[in-house]
Amino acid sequence: MRAAASGPPGPVTSTVTTSTGSSPSSVIATATAAAGEPCARQFVSAFGKKAFRRPVVDEEVTRLVALYNAQLGADIGAAFPEAIRALVMAMLQSPNFLYRKELGPAAAIQSGALVRYNSYEMASQLSYAFWATMPDDHLFQLADAGQLLTADQIQKEARRMMIDPKARDVYGDFATQWLSMTQLPAALKDPGLNFTPQVAQSMLAETGAFVSDLFLGPKATGSVDALLTSRTSFVDGTLAKIYGVAGVTGTTLQPVTFDATQRAGILTQASFLTMHGSVDGSFPVRRGAQVYRKLFCKEIDLPDNVQVVEPPAALPGQTTRQRFAAHAMNPCASCHTLFDPIGFAFENYDGLGGYRTTDNGQPVDATGTLTLSTGPLVFKNAVEMVTGLAKDPQVRDCVATQWTRYILRRREGPGDMASLTQAQAAFRASSYDMRELLVAIATSDAFSLRTPAVGEVVP
Repeated sequence: MRAAASGPPGPVTSTVTTSTGSSPSSVIATATAAAGEPCARQFVSAFGKKAFRRPVVDEEVTRLVALYNAQLGADIGAAFPEAIRALVMAMLQSPNFLYRKELGPAAAIQSGALVRYNSYEMASQLSYAFWATMPDDHLFQLADAGQLLTADQIQKEARRMMIDPKARDVYGDFATQWLSMTQLPAALKDPGLNFTPQVAQSMLAETGAFVSDLFLGPKATGSVDALLTSRTSFVDGTLAKIYGVAGVTGTTLQPVTFDATQRAGILTQASFLTMHGSVDGSFPVRRGAQVYRKLFCKEIDLPDNVQVVEPPAALPGQTTRQRFAAHAMNPCASCHTLFDPIGFAFENYDGLGGYRTTDNGQPVDATGTLTLSTGPLVFKNAVEMVTGLAKDPQVRDCVATQWTRYILRRREGPGDMASLTQAQAAFRASSYDMRELLVAIATSDAFSLRTPAVGEVVP
């Protein structure tokens, strides 16, 4: 059972809407003239299907109608509208509304040792993955007809849904969660930086618009290379000041093209750089560790019997890089040599992501070398580094892994490895088009099958 209102990672909301035909609103409108149990039953079926995201079974109808009748009884004496409100309250407090149940009410569909989601469960799987909300009428119609069971049927819907405007927020949310930026509005910054929750929202809005444009924009390619290296983005007046972009004012995001020597893709946007900067400046360790974890899918484990040493206080005329260079000479070096060079590449960016060429009066040194799966990568700055990362097979496979985790709302387990490998292969075959990656994930066994619950009787 999974929560319909929330779930890791990714927001999952549950919105009950009306539809054509026997909608909840039309039932109430006509019921006042002939209030009675038949109308209550009709309402339970119409509203309940939306609330539970599947047909209400006879046992549930019986219980809810009994509640309706109890409201009308002498002990309570409610009128018809109040009795219907009680039904609404009961259904909206039901686990069937609050959670996406994967246990019935119909018999499980066995697939070897696993259980395949039925059409109603698959409708919710798709809608919450691509829209973060309940199925639309079309998905319900397909579920009614049992037409969400084959890979071809699921693929067709995935392609329809990913280009729907309702998918826009999901694409931005993926980036926010992938790069650990959900807490950006609450980030603590020096008052002199004039950082506010409103500034943070502008930063997150830019990232959301940027990633959404890769899927939905007029020149959308879905390219992972564009995700990591594109010189275009969207800024409002607040962000224009941070980026040094002329001619943009107001609160509306506008498309811009950045200086190719200063910006390249999502990692050089203000949202990432601000979230993983320090209170008053850059923070190479934090920025580097995030890239190491999120683009290489590597975990960082603290070595045994090693005490974490805080970097020394800044000396007059000392750069941030010089302060943190001590990491290479203490017991922490075994870890820091992995991600500090990545972090130093971002030293051209201050605490809010503004571009700089000097730090504490000295020229910024953003050079470095990384050992990638394809060999050494020597770079002068972050632009050169991320350009190299975008072409590394390990990084590309990690992006596929991160998308898989997001779509599944969990980390992969041993039983998911075949599905993950197939998704990565489809990603490579499409020249790293994230749209094809999402289709591959949606048609994978990991997306459509589950392990039987403890004690569950499987036909």
